[in-house]
Amino acid sequence: MPRFLFIDTRARDKSVFGWIKENGAKKVWKIAPGSSGLISSVSARMTPKELAASEGICVVSGPGSFSSIRTGTLVANLLSRIFDLPLYEFSAEESDAGKIEVKNIKTRKAKEYVAPIYDRPPNVTAPAPLGSPGLRRTSPKDDKD
Repeated sequence: MPRFLFIDTRARDKSVFGWIKENGAKKVWKIAPGSSGLISSVSARMTPKELAASEGICVVSGPGSFSSIRTGTLVANLLSRIFDLPLYEFSAEESDAGKIEVKNIKTRKAKEYVAPIYDRPPNVTAPAPLGSPGLRRTSPKDDKD
């Protein structure tokens, strides 16, 4: 029976993955916060043979938190390339509305790459200028010890 791998990691405490089957049945596992991660969780539940035999990979691209959504899209892109499987992108709204079903997957164009969509701009701290307290230049000529 055809089935698709499903990955939704937009919220760290609600990340899931599993199978979506042709008959509409879904087998979904939750990834526990603080677990060893998505790849470890997938490999504990699915064999490489099962992954290679799947019809494709469906991933929720977001919006979601930076680390969580980046992990899910990265793993989906990676598995798609390793197993040469079609990759299908879904939004959080489509996932919440229950639209990730085989009939909807098959009408979609597969993508070569799915980019993560973040729920807010990144929180990046600009580096302090050289010479600021706590920072020192490190080069071989500075090490005169």
